[in-house]
Amino acid sequence: MDELEAEIPGLKTTVEKQFADERPSMLPFEIEKTAPIVASVSKAYKSVRAVDQQLGPVKPYCFYGTDAAHLQSRAGMPGIVCGPGGRYNTMPDERVDIVDYLDAIRIYLLTILDVCEVAS
Repeated sequence: MDELEAEIPGLKTTVEKQFADERPSMLPFEIEKTAPIVASVSKAYKSVRAVDQQLGPVKPYCFYGTDAAHLQSRAGMPGIVCGPGGRYNTMPDERVDIVDYLDAIRIYLLTILDVCEVAS
């Protein structure tokens, strides 16, 4: 913060922990690599992208908030984080390339069909 204050004349900053007496609002989550949803998404990913999906924390993108944590802790729903991602992650004007967006839609549709046992 000192560097930012030096760069911007008149800027004064403070850092304080928000909700210090409460649990974090974004809980961590974890799922076994052998969970059925992991297998479904991995199969769909391989079908669409012709490569294996990387499993586990993907650095540097493994430190962020996700609805998956809320769904797991509050609703008991296992889940994973798998999205279009890409070269514009975690930056101003975050966006995705259209090809990655369309691939994500295909992956989600194949996963839904598999989980709902519509496709074999």
